[in-house]
Amino acid sequence: MLILRKTIKTPPILLLLILNLSCSSASLVGVNETKKDRPLEGDLEKAVKEDLAIDIDTEVSKPTINGPTETTSIRLGIGYEDYKDMDYNDGVICFEGEFEYSITSGQIISLVDQDIDIFVKRNSGAQVPIAVSLESPNGDSRNIFNYTDLGRTEERSLKSVSFGKNTLLKVSFGNGDVSLPFASKDQINRVKLEKDHCRTDGH
Repeated sequence: MLILRKTIKTPPILLLLILNLSCSSASLVGVNETKKDRPLEGDLEKAVKEDLAIDIDTEVSKPTINGPTETTSIRLGIGYEDYKDMDYNDGVICFEGEFEYSITSGQIISLVDQDIDIFVKRNSGAQVPIAVSLESPNGDSRNIFNYTDLGRTEERSLKSVSFGKNTLLKVSFGNGDVSLPFASKDQINRVKLEKDHCRTDGH
């Protein structure tokens, strides 16, 4: 017996349409799945900013004066110039301990409770008075010394001067014409505040 089989042919245009729909569905599924794993636009921006965040380690020479958090033992020298020869040794104060300081403001703050030896020297024929006091965080002031009788090249050393934590060191040269912290920007040119340098030799 002869069996006739009829093959139904699908029009090419219909096949093309079905193929396009299948590809589009697959693409949409891929996009939807990818979007699930992607952060929202705002979250992505936040993530990038966090990845690019850089912590800046500030050295003591560029301090955070308000609310010090680091303790570093350093040697500081303060050199005063009386406008004669610009050697900044007409009045000299040097000490070593755990301090934070600012060259631009002239602030020097003790980071811990400590006893410090302070070296003082004058190399000025004008016999410039040199005074030092300490100011506590609550504003109380305590005079450490006020040398008006130092000879032209005389030096003295003070032993175990007590600094409280966050105590501000205040210095005055002459009759208060130059002070630390600086009372004005003009005073910066009259004083050298330096790390690891004590100008006892005039340089």
